[in-house]
Order: sequence, then structure tokens, then C-alpha cells
Amino acid sequence: MKKIWVNSLIVVAMGVVIVILIFFTDGIDQLVNMIKNINYPWLIVAFSFMFLYWGAGAFTIAFLKKGILEKSHKPKHNFKTLMIGQFFAAITPFSTGGQPAQIYFMSKQKINTGKATSIIVIKSILYATSMLVIAFVFFFIKKNVLIAQIPNFVLLFIIGTVANSLLIVTYFLFLLNHAISEKVIILFLKVVSYFKKKDITYVQRKFDEIRGSLISFQDGFRIIIKRKGFLILAYLSQIFQHLAIFSVPIFLIRAVEGSFPNPFSVIATTGLLMMITALVPTPGTTGGAEGLGVFFFSSFYVTAPILSVILVWRMITYYSSILFGGIFCLVNKGKAFGDIDSEV
Repeated sequence: MKKIWVNSLIVVAMGVVIVILIFFTDGIDQLVNMIKNINYPWLIVAFSFMFLYWGAGAFTIAFLKKGILEKSHKPKHNFKTLMIGQFFAAITPFSTGGQPAQIYFMSKQKINTGKATSIIVIKSILYATSMLVIAFVFFFIKKNVLIAQIPNFVLLFIIGTVANSLLIVTYFLFLLNHAISEKVIILFLKVVSYFKKKDITYVQRKFDEIRGSLISFQDGFRIIIKRKGFLILAYLSQIFQHLAIFSVPIFLIRAVEGSFPNPFSVIATTGLLMMITALVPTPGTTGGAEGLGVFFFSSFYVTAPILSVILVWRMITYYSSILFGGIFCLVNKGKAFGDIDSEV
């Protein structure tokens, strides 16, 4: 519980700093003017795409559950799993808290921990690979415009794709190589034992406890590979999830500028921005997303103050996950915060 509140306070503090920066950069007059003139129905449309984003993520989990467990469970359980992961991912650096929280929550649904881990790790692979594929498509179609518009864009793109590729390779090694999986888990347990000041028997004892789950985890991957239909559906759902959040700025631009931009240009720019800023080590990539957003989005805004608009974009695409994900954690019988925190 303490860790959650500390991370949440860090996120709030960074948000306050950004608001202060916007206040002194754009000025109160421009900010007030934008608030007065914004087209709120189009702002609501922009926000509605976040529900499509969350819904697509829940469908991805449902398809993977169906493929691995031969049952998808109630839709509300899949949506809860997604939203709890959204909250913990949003308040932890590199989104590292989301996956353990989802695995823990699924285990409370009487799902074998190993199979639950398979579902979440495979979803992470689908997320990363689809992001990489979309980014490459966008890059080769829009690279001339983006290179001219964004300083050091090619370098940023290379760093983003290399880091994303290394993450994918790591996931696959963990899935496919039993020996590597065991070594990673033992190393993790040794680190935990060091910080918790446990004796050496703690590592072996804990590893013996989770050995069965590790075997089940890798069995889950072998099962879904044989049921390619569910894997394909999950992958398509994951692509749709990306495209939903990439589309938010289209309607935000319409709300503040009064006209529609080129949809593909906006989606391409947003997708590449989100892939690159995933490297920023702050919770929710706070600071990096706003800073690079100025360069990525500046060509789409003529009259609206760019920093103020980026704050609205972040409220829709990031802070909404904290708000709604936090609500799901709180209503989950009061257990989500305290119990999951100990797992994360």
C-alpha cells in the first residue's frame, strides 16, 4: 500500500510540475481562451476512443484465455484484469507493475498461475511486436515528413526499435528456453532474498514452490501455438488497441483547431511517439511524452497553445488510466491495493 501511494504521489507531483510549466510558457490567457473555445463534443469523442482501447485490450486477454484455457471467463473479469494492469503500469517505471498485478488478479479468479503468466506474457509479446510492425510501416511511409519536422528523428526511431526488439527477444527466450527461464527466476529470487535479508534456503524453497507454475507457463505457450485461430484474433485485437489510442489526437485536434487533420499522419506520428517514449524510465513516461510531444505534434496546431493541448492529450491517454484503473482496484473487494502491492 505504501509503495502505491508513493508512486501515485510522484505521478501527481510530476503532473503539477507540467501544469506549472504550461502556465508560465503558454500563459493563463491562452489557456483560458482554449478552454472557452474548445469543442467539447469532439473532446468526448476523443475520450471515447480510450474505451475502445481498453475494450480491445480486454478482448485480447479473452482470446488468449480461450486459446490456452478453453474458456474466456466473463467479459467483466477480462475488463477488470485489463484495467488493474493499466493502473499499476501507469504508476510504475517502464510499466513494470502492470503484468504482475494482472497475473495476481487472474490467480484470484482460480486460474493457474503458470497459465495466467502465459496469457499476460503472450499479450505483452503481441503488444510489442504489433507496435514494432506498425512503427516500421509508419516510418517508411511518413519518414520524409517526420525527419524534416523532428530533430534527430532517425536516431530516436533506431533507439526505440532496438529497445523494443530486445524486449521481444527477452520475452521469447523466457517462453521457449526452460533453462534460461529458471536462471532468470533464481536470479530474481536471489535479489529479493538480498533485500529482504533472507537466508540462502529461501531461494531454493521459493523456486521449488513455483517450479510447477513455470512448467505450466511454458505449456500455455505450446497450447496457444496449436490453436492459431485464437492467437490471430488476439493479435488483430491488439493491433486495434494500438490504433484506437493512436487515433485520440485526431479528434482532439478537431476539438481545439476546428478542422480535421490528415488521419494517417496523426496516427503515424502518435504511434512513433508512443513507441519512442516507452523508453522514458518515469511512471507513464511522464516528462518524456510531453517534451517530445511538442516536436511531434507542433505541425498539427496553428492556433491552440501546444503545451496546453498536450496536457489534455495526456489527461485522456494516461491520467484516465490511473483514474479508472484505480477505481477498478478499489472496488475489487478492497483487496487490489494491499494484496497486489505485495506481489508487485
